[in-house]
Amino acid sequence: MKHSSQLQLQRLNLVILGSFILLTLTIVFWSVVRAPSILAREDNPRLVEAELEIRRGNIVDRNGHILAESVIIEDTVSRIYPVPNSGPAVGYYSFRHGTGGVEESFATILRGDTVDAWDAYWRDLLHMPQSGQDIQLTIDARWQQVAAAILGDHKGALLLLTMPADSTIPTAQIIAMSSYPDYDPNKLDEQFDTLVADENSPLLNRTAQGQYQPGLVLQPFIMAAAVDTGQIQLGDVVENVNEPVQVNGRSKQCVEEPVEPTNWRQVLIARCPAAMRQLGNNLGLGGLDQAFASFALTQIPEVPLNTEISDREPLTDPLLAAIGQDTMTITPLQAAVAWMALMTDGRLPTLQLVTAVQDNAGTWQSQSPQVLERETAVSADVAAIFREALSNSDTTISEHNILVLAGPKGNTNGWYLGAMTHENAHYFAIVMIEDTDKVFLAESVGRRVLTAVTRP
Repeated sequence: MKHSSQLQLQRLNLVILGSFILLTLTIVFWSVVRAPSILAREDNPRLVEAELEIRRGNIVDRNGHILAESVIIEDTVSRIYPVPNSGPAVGYYSFRHGTGGVEESFATILRGDTVDAWDAYWRDLLHMPQSGQDIQLTIDARWQQVAAAILGDHKGALLLLTMPADSTIPTAQIIAMSSYPDYDPNKLDEQFDTLVADENSPLLNRTAQGQYQPGLVLQPFIMAAAVDTGQIQLGDVVENVNEPVQVNGRSKQCVEEPVEPTNWRQVLIARCPAAMRQLGNNLGLGGLDQAFASFALTQIPEVPLNTEISDREPLTDPLLAAIGQDTMTITPLQAAVAWMALMTDGRLPTLQLVTAVQDNAGTWQSQSPQVLERETAVSADVAAIFREALSNSDTTISEHNILVLAGPKGNTNGWYLGAMTHENAHYFAIVMIEDTDKVFLAESVGRRVLTAVTRP
């Protein structure tokens, strides 16, 4: 009997010991082995709380004016945007809906994720909130508001850029970037579902992601490439330039009545599709492809924004491609790069949107874009010829504007490309207005922006 009791006691001890071992292993598994994955879960309350307490760094304009900042409102960290219509460049931050624009592309710096492990350890040990570094943009808050006001409620996009006139390195800074319909990033959370459902796509940055048939927006670039390769000279006479051209069931002729006999310079000014079809036939698909590639119209511009667009389809018809009605589409930002090359010395410019970021010590570090040997679209001499040919003696602005058929329904978009020099700096305006039949609407918007630059 005594032996049986001892045996039962030993079994009980083994069960208890086994239970403790199992419990210990379970604790080790969940607290050590599985701890990283548990902590990383999006629904981890500690992770959510830490995220909500992050003080993102400020985003400031070229003059130091705040475009985005984190403030404490009723014990809650809130992201505030003092210039609401800066959305296309600055973007937005939302805990529920993510980030966009510079808020997305520079999130690591703005969040303060760049600190080393030792600093992060002490910050967590002392229960200090995570704080990010500031970023300075090339955007000018005043010009951003001016551009938005001039574009008004016209559905489309407006870009204003500048480049030093005496610069040996073609670097263009984006001063203003306006897209309409737009949104107020201060109200993103409460309006997000409505914004997403809106068929007018207010969250779309039309300057960088809006893809449009270019029509005769391409005319200066195709002609400049043809002059650069010796295919034509602007003084060469062209026959039958004002013949009607059928596009999507609509007849298109020169925008202005050409002078007879007509040369290529007059074709450029009168914007004649029939003459461009002749040139497209002579260049062929290979020559047109080369012309578009030379002006970077087939490349995605390098800026710290979401510039993702659909894959480019190969050209199929040189007669349609030469008048911008084949498979090719472009964004206003792509048009800006090509236009700036043609209006300066023929070299493709580097775009700049961010001028400086703070390091972990709070010191500003310059963010000059990496500039390699820039590709040349056309020679400086050819660029000078076209700059002079497109100059308006009444306004001291070189410009090109056109209405473009967009899609099978017969809708038209208005385009304006403008350039001027003021106080040793080049300024460029790119305007695209959707669904308008007013040939001079985009021109009016672009001229108003460039004229405003000359005023204090």
